[in-house]
Amino acid sequence: MTSFASRDIFGVQISVPREESAYALSILGHVASKPAFKPWEIEDVLPTIRADIAHKSIYTQLFEDLHKAAFRNDSLAYSIYSSKKQVGAFGSEELSKFAAKHFVTGNGCLVGINVDGEILKSYGEESGTISEGQSVHNHMEPFRGGDYRRFARGDTVHIMISGAGSPLSELRQLASQYVFLAHIGRTSPLKFASVPGTMSGMGMAGLPSSFAGSAFQAPYDGTGLAGVYMVSDASHSDLAVRAAVKALRQTKVQDLEGCKRRAISELLFSMENSTHLAYEHATNALYKGPDASTLIAEIQKITDSDIEKYVKFTFEHLAIAAHGNHFKVPYSDEIHQIA
Repeated sequence: MTSFASRDIFGVQISVPREESAYALSILGHVASKPAFKPWEIEDVLPTIRADIAHKSIYTQLFEDLHKAAFRNDSLAYSIYSSKKQVGAFGSEELSKFAAKHFVTGNGCLVGINVDGEILKSYGEESGTISEGQSVHNHMEPFRGGDYRRFARGDTVHIMISGAGSPLSELRQLASQYVFLAHIGRTSPLKFASVPGTMSGMGMAGLPSSFAGSAFQAPYDGTGLAGVYMVSDASHSDLAVRAAVKALRQTKVQDLEGCKRRAISELLFSMENSTHLAYEHATNALYKGPDASTLIAEIQKITDSDIEKYVKFTFEHLAIAAHGNHFKVPYSDEIHQIA
């Protein structure tokens, strides 16, 4: 059994043999309905929390910093990682109040992968023990844009450039985003990796071979992020950022049909992991996002005019986060006129 959290949702998941799914549901129901938060148990996990904070990857830290640049004082700007000073600051009483407010029917959903649907339905209707309650909504402000930088010694710099990505609920915009990011260049060849991949033959293939990068997206309820993550020599970071921004603002997609096929392939590829698939189902259920088949059908309908409309809206304003030797990385207001 493991827990998970993002800026939009949090929950608990368990993996068991299929024939034990009914028993697993009873355990999950108990965890969600009556979390104990015993003081000694909280004390036991503090070393693990400190270790997790101390061993964040550069990509993870940069992704957190990008949210600070993009959303500033909004709730999405808050990191999902505690600061070192806050570890241990919240005890049983505070956690119990949080659970009473958020572990309610209006906020929850039940997702099963490779589980008999009747078992899920029966548990939800007859045995569900989560308290009754209304959904708790975040009052999210729009994408603002800006900059956040974190210095680290070395000859390289990690950079994330993002625009106002599609929210989960906007199907046409989300489908356009998948296609455009497939055009820009996507992900590492390593399965489920969070490191830069190739851009060869795609929207950013014009960059020098010394640059590595990949497109990324983070759709949320009502807003989102979409852009490119790259690693550059510090001395050439100005060139890299300007070239990347130019590519992001290029409204013409080479080989639109090929980009659609790539987008669909990557979407199907991500569904191979049952944990990722369950997370996607939960997010879509809570925030009215499309299921995979609906999104794939919409991707197939995307036209050049959809891409042009998406690009003009998404990358009008930018957020830039940098980690490393960042002194030559231009600020977002310096590249506002690049087209």
